Amino acid sequence: RWPTVTRAPITAGIGRFGPDEKLFPVFVGGPDRVRGYTYGSLCGPNASQSSCNQLNSLLGTRVFVASAEFRFPLIRGNGIGLLPIGLPPIEGAIWADAGMAWEHGSAIRSRQPDSTSAPNVHAPISSYGASIRINLLGFAILSIDYAIPRQRPGVKGYWILSLNPPF
Repeated sequence: RWPTVTRAPITAGIGRFGPDEKLFPVFVGGPDRVRGYTYGSLCGPNASQSSCNQLNSLLGTRVFVASAEFRFPLIRGNGIGLLPIGLPPIEGAIWADAGMAWEHGSAIRSRQPDSTSAPNVHAPISSYGASIRINLLGFAILSIDYAIPRQRPGVKGYWILSLNPPF
């Protein structure tokens, strides 16, 4: 039997407008938006938001994210032999993410800025990779992702471990 697509391509947008819109910026990276771009991996663990233009380009008051996944079962949650104890359902996935964050008055470019460019330049980012997802008794999904970020020169890919809600 052929694997099935269990998650169609999705898109999501977030926007904040008005005089207080810059109080709580949104980060477009992370395991639940565009994988392969984590807060601490961009400029090092000791970098501040004001000193890291790469990080600033992924923060904004308006965010758009698109994701596509092809999921397929690796292990179904059947019992083991005569015992009613079963393994948790485990899925594999191949995925691609893309997104962008910006704010009112920001300069939007087609390519991601380097660390020496102006602090208010924003551009789309994308990544692709593979995942293994383990259902933890219906309470959470343990995701093990191998993400390859496309706009991070010198980064070939890395592993991401995350715990997500089961929906």
